[in-house]
Amino acid sequence: MSAIQHAQVFEFAAEEVKDSVTIMICKRTFVPLEDRENYLEIVLLNTKTHNNLLISCALAYAWDNPFYHPIVCGTFAAVGTNGERHHNHHTYVIFNWREQSHFIVKCDLLSLMELTEQHVVLKTSLNKEDQIHVISNGELHAY
Repeated sequence: MSAIQHAQVFEFAAEEVKDSVTIMICKRTFVPLEDRENYLEIVLLNTKTHNNLLISCALAYAWDNPFYHPIVCGTFAAVGTNGERHHNHHTYVIFNWREQSHFIVKCDLLSLMELTEQHVVLKTSLNKEDQIHVISNGELHAY
């Protein structure tokens, strides 16, 4: 299914809608350490024809496991990145795979994120007080 060879899947998320399954795949390659690359792929699988289409691919360098907590919901997919966790914040990348667009959200280390059909739900902490932010997916189509 995947376009990347000699790699291991270490995280994934999937959602089925009617005759298709959208799959987000987080992969680590098995090449020499200096050349190691990690990939995030979003694949659309037609369950009737069993055809699949690579609809998005992102590259991350240097980290053994750069992605965590992948989520797929409708035309949106999101994943946390480990690359900047040492800078006292989390970074989430949210993709609109149908529009081939994405945006980045940086939050505190205690943050959590989920997707629903209509919203991005983000929990952050400010001065040790938790806050829940609900962002309409309709607002994200501009990104």
